[in-house]
Amino acid sequence: MLPITSLSAQASNDSVDWSQLGADATILDSTANLQSAGGRSVSLSLIGPGSAVAAVCPVAGACSWTGSGFTTADSLLWTSDSGNGGNGPATLIFGAPVSGAGALIEADGPGAFTAQIQVFDGLTSLGSFPVTSDTNGDATYVGVKDQTGADITSAVFSLTSCAGNCADFAIDTVYLNTSGGSPTPTSSQTPTATSTPAPTATLSPTATPTRTATATPTPTATPTPITASLTAAPKLILVKRVTKKVVLTNRRTRKQHQTITVTSIVSSNPEFTPGAGCVGAIEPGKHCDFLVTFTPNPTGTHQGTLTISSNASNPAISLVLTGKVK
Repeated sequence: MLPITSLSAQASNDSVDWSQLGADATILDSTANLQSAGGRSVSLSLIGPGSAVAAVCPVAGACSWTGSGFTTADSLLWTSDSGNGGNGPATLIFGAPVSGAGALIEADGPGAFTAQIQVFDGLTSLGSFPVTSDTNGDATYVGVKDQTGADITSAVFSLTSCAGNCADFAIDTVYLNTSGGSPTPTSSQTPTATSTPAPTATLSPTATPTRTATATPTPTATPTPITASLTAAPKLILVKRVTKKVVLTNRRTRKQHQTITVTSIVSSNPEFTPGAGCVGAIEPGKHCDFLVTFTPNPTGTHQGTLTISSNASNPAISLVLTGKVK
């Protein structure tokens, strides 16, 4: 076995991209099934649920992960959990044996860390190969190549030392060497469970309107953690006696696993009545929803503004409300 410390030295001919598990901030189950770019089945296994897909941010707060060493906009596997803990190590089981595997890895914490890849042939360990990062804790490549052939059936990525929780880290695209192994559609070692995407912020009808809607609801408020800003869709269109559901999600970001507290949801027009279902705490990685009911008296178009206040850095977001009665 040959330790590998750079992508160029890996000289891979296949790869596994985490974006196939969902967009930025998608919450994952403890297991997931993936497919490599070359069509090889790959199974992921973590200690528990609550990890996430994390996009690499161009600037702090723009998405889930900020740090040095990863490529901007890459999708990462982030092994954190909703309780500020970690779900590492991350185990990859290959549908057909490979001759090499490796990836960039970074700790979710400051300072230097030591990453490790351990590879197996079935239940037999073929060796463990550690790599220590620079003093800044930048993303570091850790990999291995089997010089005798394709004997690696699984690979385990982990941190053996770090400044914080060593079960909490991020892995970029996993690169594979597949010479000597033929992809197969299934494997007895492949878990059957699949990842469960996290709820996304959308507007969806919860009651059948008595009249035909004149517009399609657009996606709504998506709170981000306290150090970031809240965002909202520009409008909410309802028809007479219709009720719509608004979903708020507290999306975790790297080093920010903080509770958002919604303090009030206020309508400027009494014809639009918001429920109080989301007033209170929203834990990291969780979501809640509330209803907005439109009950006008006269016909015509009615306007209003829904203001959602919280303890986020941008403390209030607004939805423009439009109701139409023919």
